[in-house]
Amino acid sequence: MEIDRRAFLASIGGRKVWLHGDRNGHLYSIDRTNGKCNWVVPIARVNWVTGFGENCRPIVNPDKVRGVNSAGATALQTYLLAPATQAKIRAIRAR
Repeated sequence: MEIDRRAFLASIGGRKVWLHGDRNGHLYSIDRTNGKCNWVVPIARVNWVTGFGENCRPIVNPDKVRGVNSAGATALQTYLLAPATQAKIRAIRAR
C-alpha cells in the first residue's frame, strides 16, 4: 500500500506554509516563502531520532538504526551495497 504523499498548503498565524506528513513518522511545517522548516512533530511512535538539527534534519539514534556511527554519518549505502547484504535482500525477495 502506498501512502498519498501530497503536501497541504495552509496559512498558520499569518505564515504561508506547506505541511508534509512523511513516512518517517513526522509532520513537517515548511515556510513557503523561503523553504525553511518551521517545526517538526512526531505523528507516530518513533525511536530512531534523538532530535532535529539545522532546518529540521533528523539526528539519527545510532542505537536504533544499523549502519549509523556515533558522529551521525551514515554507512548505510556501503552496508546496502555489500555483497553479503545483497545476498540477504535477494533471499528475502525470493520468499
